[in-house]
Amino acid sequence: NNAKLTAALLESTANVKQWKQQLAAYQEEAERLHKRVTELECVSSQANAVHTHKTELNQTIQELESTLKKKEEEIERLKQEIDNARELQAQRDALTQKLQEVEIRNKDLERTALIECS
Repeated sequence: NNAKLTAALLESTANVKQWKQQLAAYQEEAERLHKRVTELECVSSQANAVHTHKTELNQTIQELESTLKKKEEEIERLKQEIDNARELQAQRDALTQKLQEVEIRNKDLERTALIECS
């Protein structure tokens, strides 16, 4: 009986040692996995921050593109106004020239009329 009990005790002790080793291995694996989860959470947090920053940058780009388009439209409008102003300036110059010619002709006619009346 003692031999059987001793054998059972030794086997039980061996089993306990094996379970302790397995428990230690499981604890190490659990700790490793916990660290990995923490790392992944950190990476995920950084990825979210990058995504948020990217979204903000895309919005800023859209706003800048919209502003650029408005400025380009304003430039086109101003170019048209410059062209119109040049055309009006040319018309004014032509009318001024005609007015001067008419005034000269008028003075000539007045002189001619004075000469004929005298």
